[in-house]
Amino acid sequence: MGLDRCALNLARSLEAQGLDVYDCMQDTLHCRRIKTPEEIACLAQSMAASEASVAEVEAAIKPGVTENELFAIMYGEVIRGGGEFIQTRLLNSGPRTNPWFHEASDRKIRPGELVALDTDTIGCHGHYSDFSRTFHVGPGRPSAYQRELYRMAYDQVHHNMGILKPGMTYREISEQAWKIPERFLDRRYPSIIHGVGMHGETPLVAHHMDFDRFSSDGVLEPGMVVSVESYIGEVGCADGVKLSRYPFNEALLGREY
Repeated sequence: MGLDRCALNLARSLEAQGLDVYDCMQDTLHCRRIKTPEEIACLAQSMAASEASVAEVEAAIKPGVTENELFAIMYGEVIRGGGEFIQTRLLNSGPRTNPWFHEASDRKIRPGELVALDTDTIGCHGHYSDFSRTFHVGPGRPSAYQRELYRMAYDQVHHNMGILKPGMTYREISEQAWKIPERFLDRRYPSIIHGVGMHGETPLVAHHMDFDRFSSDGVLEPGMVVSVESYIGEVGCADGVKLSRYPFNEALLGREY
């Protein structure tokens, strides 16, 4: 008997009746890897609602506001847009943007810092919306180092989106992905891409040095939906940049206002 969710006592009770119990989540995810047109429409609406939530967060960023206050805005807008819940609390600022995976806190945001977030949202129609963004806190312009980090994350995302095509193997994606400069390797994000559906799904394609440890090979197929991930930060430095799809910041790209 295959179960995608099961309490320990239930599994033991089934085994006591002579059944072999196993976790079939990976089998289920494999079957769900190809999305129907209806699922893709649900994902698009979930993404649009999450983008609107992040836009409200961006508009509220100013010195003195706390990470928790910004996260509360995002969560409130997710619910207002018909979403269900946010899986993580990944919204951080200043030195808490590096390394990644710091959760929102009562820290007050200061001028000149970066604010980074990851949506990780089970949105409207029960479908997942997963994208990241990094913003600069005014007044003033981002530093040259902040712009350098942002540009690298931007280049990483766009390079990796550009190589994706049906028939490409996961290992080929890993080998052809944007090459992370040596000084940023220690704090690389775990995946290049991962599947998206009703939550984070298969495939998970790791960087080439991690591929055999975290990924199994397969083929990118029409109908798959994936999130393209990036994180750029280095050991011993305060700032880090997390990016995926959402309007990009012109100042952090070094462009004119």
